Amino acid sequence: MAIVRRRYRLVRLATTLVLAQACMAALTGLPYARRGDGTVPGVLALVLMLLVLVVLLRTGTPAARNTVLLVETVAFLIGAGIFVSGGRWVGGTTFAGVVAGVLLHPAVAAAFGVSRPVSADRRRLGWPIGDRRAVPPRPGRYDRGDGRHGPSRD
Repeated sequence: MAIVRRRYRLVRLATTLVLAQACMAALTGLPYARRGDGTVPGVLALVLMLLVLVVLLRTGTPAARNTVLLVETVAFLIGAGIFVSGGRWVGGTTFAGVVAGVLLHPAVAAAFGVSRPVSADRRRLGWPIGDRRAVPPRPGRYDRGDGRHGPSRD
């Protein structure tokens, strides 16, 4: 029961962060938007997209997490590019980086059902993939074919 509650809290944390990002985009974007140059529809489209991401993120599926992570990474890269090219405001870029960092955290990724990748060394050495406590065979020993390591005593 505690694991389900913890999973729900981490999914809710990520959802709340994206919802806060949508609110901040609306609160900072709309007052500074000029009506004549089309920034108001752009800000409204951004807020609508973030609200769709909130609904998607509430499902708690790995596909939802990966989609939101992709969108936040692209937003961060676009914002960083604008900042480097002479832009002044980086608030949305910072928020996108925070949301992406939260989604990349191992506990949050596990709450969304994303398993940790198995290293190539673990696969190559033949370690059991699911067992993190598995110990590799000691150097200088070989498999006798019966599951035990070392020279046969026959």
